[in-house]
Formats: sequence, C-alpha cells, structure tokens
Amino acid sequence: MTDEELLRVVTYQKSLVPVARAVLADELRRRGKENPILSAQLPSAGLEPYGGSAGNGFDHKTMTFSSSIGAAAGALLASLGWGLLIVTAARAYARQYSWLAQSLQLSDGTTARFTGDPKKIWFLAMTVGLLPQVHRWLTPVISRQLGDEAARTIVLLIFMLVLCSAQTVVYLEICTWAVSGISLSSGTVLHFDGGAMPCFGFVCVGNLLGALLLPTRGLILLALPPLSVWSLRWGLSHVHSERRRLRFVGSLAQTSWRSFAAMAFSIPLLTIPAVVVWINKWGAANILVESRDRRGTE
Repeated sequence: MTDEELLRVVTYQKSLVPVARAVLADELRRRGKENPILSAQLPSAGLEPYGGSAGNGFDHKTMTFSSSIGAAAGALLASLGWGLLIVTAARAYARQYSWLAQSLQLSDGTTARFTGDPKKIWFLAMTVGLLPQVHRWLTPVISRQLGDEAARTIVLLIFMLVLCSAQTVVYLEICTWAVSGISLSSGTVLHFDGGAMPCFGFVCVGNLLGALLLPTRGLILLALPPLSVWSLRWGLSHVHSERRRLRFVGSLAQTSWRSFAAMAFSIPLLTIPAVVVWINKWGAANILVESRDRRGTE
C-alpha cells in the first residue's frame, strides 16, 4: 500500500475496527518520519507527525503477546506449585505476572517486566485461599445453630455479604500491587484506580456463578463470556499512566466462542499451556493504549 493510499484509508474509512485503525495510524506515523511531504499531510488525518496526541482517537498504541508454550507451561507449573501451599501463594502471583509482563510488547517497541515484591501481598494472597474455606466451614455451623428459617436466611445473607466485601478489598489491593509492579522500558509508571462498588458486583456475580454451576448442570457457564467482557473492560480501563490508559475492544461474540473453545481444548490437561498462550495473544491484540483525553469524550 502506497503512502497516499494508506493516508486515504486512515482519513476516510470510518468502518474499520479500532485496532485496525490504530495499526494503520502507527504505520502512517512511521512512514511520516521518513517522508517530509507525507508528514505535512498527517494533520488532515487527525494525526500528529511524530506520535503526539491529536485528540480524535487515533493516538493509539497496540499490544502484542509473544510466548512459547514451554515458557507458559513453566509459569503455570511454578504458579501451581507455589499456590498449593497457602503461605507461599504470593509467590504464585508474582511468578504468573512476571511471565505475562515479559511476554508483552507495545507497538512502539516498549517492553515490560514485573518487579512487584510478593512479600507485600503475603497476607492478602493467603486470604484469597482462606476465605472459601471459611465459607465452607461456617455455613453448615450457622445452619445447624439457627432453627428459625427466616433468621437463618438473614444471617447467611449477611455472612455472604461480609465475605464478598472482604474478597473485594483483597482483590483491589492485589490489582493495585500487580499494576504498580509492572516496570516499562520507557520508564512510564502505571496505576490502578478501580472502585470498590463495581468490583463488589463482579465478586458477587462470580460467587453466584460458582454456586449455580452444579444445580444448573453447567448451563450457567453461558453467562461467563458477558461477565468476562464486562470485567475486562472495567478493569483495563482503570489501568493508566499520567497520559495514557488501556481499553479492551474485544467483542462479546469473540469472547464467547474463544471461552468455550478454551474450555473444550483444556480437557486434555497437556493442552492447557497452548490454550493459555492462544487466549493471551488474542486478549493482548484487543487492548489499546490510548490518550486519557478520550475519557471525557466517550
């Protein structure tokens, strides 16, 4: 594609999906650095000549995920090993995030590594494993001690709300630790500012799906893709630097068939690493890094 054809596509083809437009815009900027005439025409397409923000949605960077199946298997096995003992669960998180970070690269060549200290979430990581056990142990006790059905229902409901609230606090703290622990080669510092109420909603719905898995004979899994899209869009939109933020642009249809395909192909345990790499490649390709100025226009 010539420079002129590429310029026309970026300028006038509004039907392109955001990721495709972002990739073409990045290529157009790159060519503009080598072609002064083309560089002078970039503002007509809403682009700054050298990657600056034009404020119209083209100031994107894209993301890629690259990892071998062997590296994925090593990370998964190491995480499983650390996670089997509740007291070492924090190291499982650190190992998994380290693999994910080093497998990511932005379209401008920026790479990442994970430098988070697992000691900072030692108690929180243990809590993730202990809270389900608390629920399993105390729920029968409460049911036996309270004979009145109405009182038992109220107490169990309050108990569940307390557990969900505790899980919300733990997950938010771990997310904040994980995001702040990502060190970019560009020196950019990342932050996470997700709120408690949306996270509480995800926790409650997730627990509900788990509780209904057997009674519905697995049919409740049909609700997993919408929940995944909802949570990904919310969580990634709250990962930001001073100038940029993330946005997930994957569709519900894409998420649905990939989720069910991943579950089917994970039945033979040996295929799980390949499935994890496949899902992460698709997920990274559907994440845009864009100017925070767009938040107010969307």
